[in-house]
Amino acid sequence: MVTPAAQAKPAATTYTPPPPPPAPPPPKAAPPAASPVSDKAVSADTFEKSEPLKAQSGIADKMRPAIAKVNVSVADKQMKAGDYDGAIKTAEMLKTPETKDLKVYPEGGPSSEMVSSPTSETMIKKDRFDITYGQVGDAKIAQAQQLKDMEKTMGRKIDPHNVKDVQDYFQKVSDNNPGKEGVAKVRDEYSRYATNFTTHPGSVRFNDTIPMNDRPGKFGEILANQPSDKAGRKFLDCKSYTYMNEAVLGNIKDKSGKPRFDVVHAGNEKHVVSGIFDKKSGEGFVMNNHRADPVNTKLAQDNPARADEMRVRIMKNWAPPPQTDDPQAMPPEPMSVAGRKPSDSMHPSVKAN
Repeated sequence: MVTPAAQAKPAATTYTPPPPPPAPPPPKAAPPAASPVSDKAVSADTFEKSEPLKAQSGIADKMRPAIAKVNVSVADKQMKAGDYDGAIKTAEMLKTPETKDLKVYPEGGPSSEMVSSPTSETMIKKDRFDITYGQVGDAKIAQAQQLKDMEKTMGRKIDPHNVKDVQDYFQKVSDNNPGKEGVAKVRDEYSRYATNFTTHPGSVRFNDTIPMNDRPGKFGEILANQPSDKAGRKFLDCKSYTYMNEAVLGNIKDKSGKPRFDVVHAGNEKHVVSGIFDKKSGEGFVMNNHRADPVNTKLAQDNPARADEMRVRIMKNWAPPPQTDDPQAMPPEPMSVAGRKPSDSMHPSVKAN
């Protein structure tokens, strides 16, 4: 008989813990901080907040035009949003050594380009726009500064390419500057506007959708359809400027609600201009494309009873002063036809369009 003590004891069981789970893979290294500009094409829309880009020294030459294009677009967006100080700072970046001398329109290609719109065909002569991004920066700064002044005067934002906004602004400028002395204030501010927000491309040929004498009244539609250069200036030729002059300055009223200015259009075989005459003081000036040029008003002032007739005679014989520093200046040849309708300024040898 085998006693319990004599019975075989079961072997002791050793506990073995399960193997640990595999260690997680090491975290991937964070991607390197994005370079201000990659080697791919850069668009302002790439950046959610449309931040300007700084072109640092040593940046690849091929990337500098991309940086400049982004900053032009950002400055435009800032102006549209009413951030004029921000737009000025961004435009200043176009004037740094890395981008200021870059040509906006690269060499090569055709010497001119035709751009069609619902109301016109615009011929752009590229030799007129041999500009750099530094010059675009200067244009943007001038635009932002004037828009800032416009908003301060009006107490609201102004769209410089909305004709109603422009009319309202210059009515306010006129109200703030009455009388003989005020004519120069209106003149200078209007020439500043025309210089900052428009430019002469070469030529504009209008189609028949809007008859010539109706174009001042429809200038809002015309301006909206016109293309712009890289600085955001609308393309207008000499005829277009006369329509704008009548649409804006011709609609300014004096305190009695009557037109303050008499607008007389004049032309020759090559060019058309507008004479702008203050009816009460007799002071005047000529809008010669974007420039404000002087005019001798003595003939009208000496004949007050026939002043309307004399102003037409003055413009019929007006000649622009010699210009040596303006690439868009016309030869100083006298006008030969004049009147108060746009068609009155068209010389018989010129095909109206």
